[in-house]
Amino acid sequence: MAKALQAFHKDAWVDEDRVVRWKSNNRIPFDDVTGDWAKLHLDFDFERSERVRKEEAIVAIEEYCRNYKGPSEEELFEMRAAFGEGATVVNVITGKETKL
Repeated sequence: MAKALQAFHKDAWVDEDRVVRWKSNNRIPFDDVTGDWAKLHLDFDFERSERVRKEEAIVAIEEYCRNYKGPSEEELFEMRAAFGEGATVVNVITGKETKL
């Protein structure tokens, strides 16, 4: 748990709503990390952090789906190499199918 304590103080910050976030990308850590921090009774709101993380993930996925334009030429090349010409590949987030 010493590493968890060090990461909290070095790599994270707590916003005005007591939600803990990574300094590097402003995202909320996954529950295995926040769970360790909660066990150490560090000063943040575990339940609120989890709720906000899930809400932000939904927004990010919705935005990804709105902005997805299909695979690039490079991605198509890689998919053909991996799955073969003629295969159908499905984007598991958008559900969009690509025939190779």
